[in-house]
Amino acid sequence: MYFVYLSVITDAVNQLLICYTFCRTFSVKEGTESIQFSSPYGGLIVIKANAGHYKFTMTNVAEAPRYDVSDPNSLSQWEER
Repeated sequence: MYFVYLSVITDAVNQLLICYTFCRTFSVKEGTESIQFSSPYGGLIVIKANAGHYKFTMTNVAEAPRYDVSDPNSLSQWEER
């Protein structure tokens, strides 16, 4: 099992809802916080934050393909990445 490392820089004390295999709430303080989590199944990571400004850096992750079925250029744009 691999761990995902998420570094959060924020200007607010807040709650982050991070969903991967399941959803979990993390409390973050103003400044820099490091969060570590893992999933035996992999999958998309969704982060929901309330008010404030955030900068996220993730390590040990891979970008998931995103296809817009209404855009005929979506596949070629992904292949160019």
